[in-house]
Amino acid sequence: MVSENTPSAPVPLSDNGRDDVTTIEAARILGLAVRSVQLMVDRGDLQAWKTPGGHRRIARASVERALLQRGGPSVSQAFGVPEPGS
Repeated sequence: MVSENTPSAPVPLSDNGRDDVTTIEAARILGLAVRSVQLMVDRGDLQAWKTPGGHRRIARASVERALLQRGGPSVSQAFGVPEPGS
């Protein structure tokens, strides 16, 4: 089992119909530790809010921007959508 604090290889964004992701999902997408994502939220690098229970929810668009800034795949590739002309 992989600890949620251990960075792993980035995983594609899945289109689960939500406009937000959890910190664990964002960490997996970005290939970062959960704590790193929490710090990115605290610094304002990722747009997020907290649920009534105190859990962070991060805007999917914010994660997409961070993924591209980190040199990740294009948004189309991250969602598994074929690029135009391919």
